[in-house]
Amino acid sequence: MKNCPNCAQENDEQALFCKACGYAFPSHEEAAAVEPQASAGEDVPAPEVPPAFEPPMVSPASVYYDEEPAAPRKGMTKKKLWVIIASCVLGLAVIGGLLFYFLVWNSPKAKVMRAFSKTNNAFYANFENAETLNAMGDAFAKMEDQYQLQFNMDVYSYYDEVDASFSLSQNYDRKAKLLNGTFAISGAVEEQYLDLALNYSADEEQLLLQLPGALQDIYSVPTIDFGKELVNAAFFDPTFPEASIFEEISIDFFRSVKSWEDFKKAYGDEVDAFMDSIEIVESGTRNLYGYSDFSCTDYRIHFSSQKLAEVLEKFYEFQFDTSLPNLTNTLMPTLSTLNDFEVSIDSNGYVRRIEVFYDAGNDMESASLSLLGEGNPWSRTALTVTSDGDEETLYGGISPNEDGFEITLLEISGNSVTVVCDDDLQEFTLYAVSGLQSVPIMTMQYDLGSDGSCSFNLPLEVLGEASVNFDFSMKPLTQTPSMLSGNIVPLFALTQDDFMEIAEQIAAYYN
Repeated sequence: MKNCPNCAQENDEQALFCKACGYAFPSHEEAAAVEPQASAGEDVPAPEVPPAFEPPMVSPASVYYDEEPAAPRKGMTKKKLWVIIASCVLGLAVIGGLLFYFLVWNSPKAKVMRAFSKTNNAFYANFENAETLNAMGDAFAKMEDQYQLQFNMDVYSYYDEVDASFSLSQNYDRKAKLLNGTFAISGAVEEQYLDLALNYSADEEQLLLQLPGALQDIYSVPTIDFGKELVNAAFFDPTFPEASIFEEISIDFFRSVKSWEDFKKAYGDEVDAFMDSIEIVESGTRNLYGYSDFSCTDYRIHFSSQKLAEVLEKFYEFQFDTSLPNLTNTLMPTLSTLNDFEVSIDSNGYVRRIEVFYDAGNDMESASLSLLGEGNPWSRTALTVTSDGDEETLYGGISPNEDGFEITLLEISGNSVTVVCDDDLQEFTLYAVSGLQSVPIMTMQYDLGSDGSCSFNLPLEVLGEASVNFDFSMKPLTQTPSMLSGNIVPLFALTQDDFMEIAEQIAAYYN
């Protein structure tokens, strides 16, 4: 680098002009010609500075150097634009989130719905340790549409000379809309030996019965509008006072429990109208006392009894593929006695109390369920009924143990009835508890078979005079049920004399 002798600006060593003032630097040859040779002791005179060079219109720096002139100022860059857009979106999201929190998520209705969901999950958490029992529940769910059922009840009396067995075996296939089975009684009663068997089968149109002792005929009963056929049967007394109820009920052997989701799709307007009628407002605070104290916020729930009755009427129509005339008007007198519900929710978001108020003449009565458990709210429950100024409370609870769970069904003044599930032993035991004493009353065994079968066994002793043993099992269906075949006779076409003749045939067969 070299400095300009005119303005002291630093310039490149090869520069011919000063980039600040335009001073013309001498070439190397010129500098060597004018540079004086100084002898010893002599002062060298300073070179004469030529007059300042008048720079041309174009700066020499722009001609001789790589430096680019400053770029002209541009408009807003894409980067800045996206930053502004992102900031606006973020701001709107924050505002929307605040509105959602205060108007939706933090609304009384949303708080109550979340609390019910959380409390419901806490209830099922009590049964997580009963792995075999849970697996049996899954197995039962898989056999909902197809199963083989076997039920036996053995009765033995020590003094009345009774040793009998009752059994029911049934094959059921909802997909094929078929079932068949046998109901049988065998054994001895006071030296009289019995061996009766009733075979049956059914499809969508008819129920077929094969009576014991009358094997030559098979009797049919229509499965649709069963009640109407029963009322109009020749042998049935038309003046029977309860007969009219059958005119409004249609019995279908293959009616299934339909889902709530399907119902909402079919009758969404009625469901929405009822849901819109629900009003929930914060109504105060209270403290509940159990094993711990719970500070709760109360919410008052009001709904339209008329809208609820309309939903129930539509649900009956949807569920049973028929309708009951004026069901809404029938339900209204009962539903209209219900006033508001009140729900108490603690700071952890659990429902701690549900109370319903209803009119009873001149008095307002109520029933409430309080969940007072310290960890799991269900470990201590209190059912309280207030009527005519009197209050009665029954205590109970559900809690898990190492191998299952324990349910206190009823507790009054230190006495209770408790069911203990020991999943390791695969048994339920019913205890009577008084103070510190616990006496087993009965034990039921359960088992999940390798073939997917589920079975229960319950032996009972009746006051030391008789014993009763129950066996129940279900397993997956292996073969589609078949209908009975033979000479089919409509049962409702029979007269009273025909029934008397059938009874005589059965008696003759066993005598």
